[in-house]
Order: sequence, then C-alpha cells, then structure tokens
Amino acid sequence: MKQKYSPMMMQYLGIKEQNKDAIVMFRLGDFYEMFFDDAMIVSKELELALTGKNAGAKERVPMCGVPFHSASGYIQKLVDNGHKVAIVEQLTDPGKKGIVERGVVQIVTPGTIFDESMTKNKNNYIACMMIFDFVYTLAFCDITTGEFQVINIDKKDHLLNNQLASMEVKEIVVKSDCTYNFNDSIMVSHYDNETFNEKYRDIFHNIKDLKEIKVSTLLLNYLIETQKRDLEHLQMIEEINNQDFMTMDLYTKKSLELTENSKDVKIWFLILVIRYDKISNGSKTFKKLY
Repeated sequence: MKQKYSPMMMQYLGIKEQNKDAIVMFRLGDFYEMFFDDAMIVSKELELALTGKNAGAKERVPMCGVPFHSASGYIQKLVDNGHKVAIVEQLTDPGKKGIVERGVVQIVTPGTIFDESMTKNKNNYIACMMIFDFVYTLAFCDITTGEFQVINIDKKDHLLNNQLASMEVKEIVVKSDCTYNFNDSIMVSHYDNETFNEKYRDIFHNIKDLKEIKVSTLLLNYLIETQKRDLEHLQMIEEINNQDFMTMDLYTKKSLELTENSKDVKIWFLILVIRYDKISNGSKTFKKLY
C-alpha cells in the first residue's frame, strides 16, 4: 500500500501512536511543532496561529509550533490545563543524510514537573494508590526534591480525599483496572508495571509492608517511564503513620494561612502537632516542627 505521508510525518505518527494521551511536541530545527488534533488543541489553548504543512498527502496537515528556547512557559500552561506533554528531540545529527532519528526524552505531567522554577517554590506531589481489603495504600513523591512517602489509610473516602487535598495532589497513578472516581481536578494516569527495580532497592530500606512496596514500586516505575532518566536524587521512602499525627485538610491549612497568606507571600510557621506518647501512660505531648 502506498505510503500516505512523508517519512518525517510517518515518524511523528509512530511516536504519537505510542503517546496517545499526550500532546506531542515534535522537534524540528529551532521549533517544537504539533500536528493534527494536537495542533488544533494547542493553537486554541495557547492562542497560537494554526497553519498547515505539506506532508505528502493531498491535504495540508494542521500544524502550530513554539520556539524550543522558550518552550517551558508553553509546556507549563498546557500542564496547568490538564494535559500531558511528550517532548520529542532530535537524537542524531540533522546535518547527516537521511531522516533525523527522534524520540521522546521526557513526558511532563501535572505531577512530574522536574523544573523547580515551574512549581512556584511549593511541593509538587504525584500520588499512586492501590486498594486493598481494609485500606487505601498511597505513595507520594515530589521529584523536584526527591521526597518519597507511603501511607495506609482506613478505607473511608473522606480520609482519602482529605489526604490528597492536604498534599495538593494534581496527578494520581492507578492500575488500569481501577474504577475509583477521583476529584475532577486530579489527573488520573493508568499504569501497570509493578516489576521491582533492583537499581533502586536502597530507597525501600525503611518499608517492609508488601502493600507499601507494591504501590511505591508502581509509582517509581511510572516516574522512570515518564522522565526517561536516572532519578538518583530520590530519598529513602518514609512510612507515615497516620495514628501518630493530627492531619489537616487543605481548607483548614488555608484558613490558618499555613501555606500562603492573602498576598501570596510564603511565611515561616510553627505547627504544633498533637502526638500520643506510646511510651508513657498515654498522655498527650507536643512535637514542634519547623
């Protein structure tokens, strides 16, 4: 069968086929170009001119683009609008004869923004959840700082929602058979690779619970898959015991100005956390966190 599009466009379509749920930013010289439906979406959301490209077919292919040196702001806006962005770079010398080899070098999602300048000096947690008989098991990671935590929560929806809201989670990873209905403000990413990665064994040193190991492994593999780089800065996974600490939802934190004040200026604060002393006769003690 006769090829409908040019070799370069066939290359693009092959990459898009592997990244159907993402906006593909395809490097062509000094620009990242988007094509077909991606171009129409990006043109509308970023208010960019929609043009067309001759790609071997009779009709011109919808196209829009952004300069590669100023792409971060455009990527940020697309992510803020709930999109994943697959960044495709040129992997071989464009001066050589033949088509330039290209590949995805990073997938940027609401929970995997690696550039700290894009997170507004706040933690940017991505979560992962698995549902077991009596608990929701959650893992959280901020790849800008390397923080990695895991927790078991009683199987009550309000406790789960409070935990996600308190940590301002924008993306949650679940297995493809998960049917839980999350808040519409959270991007749900389906992923199934639970293969334990021996290279990162050391970060699991503190956890022994098989449920926590499974959910942490799923999240770790998703991060490796999207970032396509070593994540050697990840810290040892910390197990959070909900019974030891008083938790506050996002709305309580905002009302107490524990995150940001009305002028959007970061403040230093002292949290008094009520903790039950398990060693003494059950009296309550206070722990200062700075």
